[in-house]
Amino acid sequence: MNDQVFTLVGFAKKAGRIVIGRSAVQKALDRNQVYLLLIATDASDKISKLFGKPVKVSAFQYADKQQFRVLFDREVAVIGITDQQFASSIKKLLPPEARINFV
Repeated sequence: MNDQVFTLVGFAKKAGRIVIGRSAVQKALDRNQVYLLLIATDASDKISKLFGKPVKVSAFQYADKQQFRVLFDREVAVIGITDQQFASSIKKLLPPEARINFV
């Protein structure tokens, strides 16, 4: 786990540039407001099915629900970053092998 990623996600949270949870992320995706998805490593395999159409944003598995709990005071399986600069900065810190390709 990269502390820099958590720091940037925390900054994005404070700036109001994230959406958390399946339904909030889905709504933001439908409005083309998400630039990066972070999905908990222990999220359900059904998480990819929640997105009815192919996702056109970068998606990565990162941390687990308990680790996200530190930032959000609850277990979170999916996070959408809604700011292009935050998304770009976070993406640079994530390992390429953690990328998820939705079919």
